[in-house]
Amino acid sequence: MLFSEIQIADLQLRLRQIPFFSRHELVRVHETGSTNDDLKRDWNLPVLPARLEIAESQTAGRGQFKRAWKSSSDQCLMFSFSFQAEAPAFPVSLIAGIALFSSIRKFCSKIPAGLWLKWPNDVFYARRKLAGILVEASAFADYVRFVVGIGINLRPLKMSEIASAGLDEIVAEISPAEFLETFCQEWDGLFSQAPDDLAVLWSSYASGFWDTDFLLIAPDGHECMVRPSGIDASGALLVLEKNGTRRKVFSGSLKPLFEGLSDGNANLVGE
Repeated sequence: MLFSEIQIADLQLRLRQIPFFSRHELVRVHETGSTNDDLKRDWNLPVLPARLEIAESQTAGRGQFKRAWKSSSDQCLMFSFSFQAEAPAFPVSLIAGIALFSSIRKFCSKIPAGLWLKWPNDVFYARRKLAGILVEASAFADYVRFVVGIGINLRPLKMSEIASAGLDEIVAEISPAEFLETFCQEWDGLFSQAPDDLAVLWSSYASGFWDTDFLLIAPDGHECMVRPSGIDASGALLVLEKNGTRRKVFSGSLKPLFEGLSDGNANLVGE
């Protein structure tokens, strides 16, 4: 097991000292289908309970495009947390990416060469996926209810579909409990920051993303080769087509043009 009962109790006390998570109930389950699905069951309640759930094993986890994603805790740190807020101006998935990247930095003497964010919801080490984020939301009265799901590889996964990296490649030793606490601290410091500042920070962490070509598949099926050029304060991705056309991307499919990477989410709108 990644977490002992003593570690869970200690972590709950530590979360009480982090403003954003001070009222979150910490739950550890040995096995579940999906931590996101567990927390989404609360969405119909009049008052949303704030919870952070850790899973030792997931049997029905999923990634982008509802891909099945199964893993056990000896490979991954898997958790989800819920909250209710006004719709933030900067995408929650991008904030989570910054928090993950910043957390990894805390355990390294310097930023590892090849560590980068992929828009909108992944962390990569070189050309391999290190962590993924799945954000789900539902409108409720004047607020939005969110569930943020995080999966970070402690060791590379032996999966045929995705080339994966592990934290053990860039960090000599790491405690999952310490990493989770660090992530919560980073999230707390980022969530209320101005969108312009978050866009600058995300861009600075993307590094290799800006040097990669992608196949962009729009919701209407249109395909084109693009090179990312930046993101704006709304979190939209700015891209340059091979023919010189500049576009703004909100959702759809964004596929890296090198072997071994999975698709990401991207909506194609001409400027």
